[in-house]
Amino acid sequence: QQALSKILIVSEQVALEPLQVKRVTKDGQILDVMITVTSLVDSTGKKYALSTTERLCDNHGVSSDE
Repeated sequence: QQALSKILIVSEQVALEPLQVKRVTKDGQILDVMITVTSLVDSTGKKYALSTTERLCDNHGVSSDE
């Protein structure tokens, strides 16, 4: 719920910045996750959807797959 609120706020910005949030796994672990939000626009430039990608972060807040 908190991540969704942040995504909606970020979606209103011109330059979308990655968000760092926490996720709780099924077994109760808390993980740092980086969310990248991409606005999808139609041929007129109007936003019609948001696409999100979540990546597990390492201990320094950097995406672990970079």
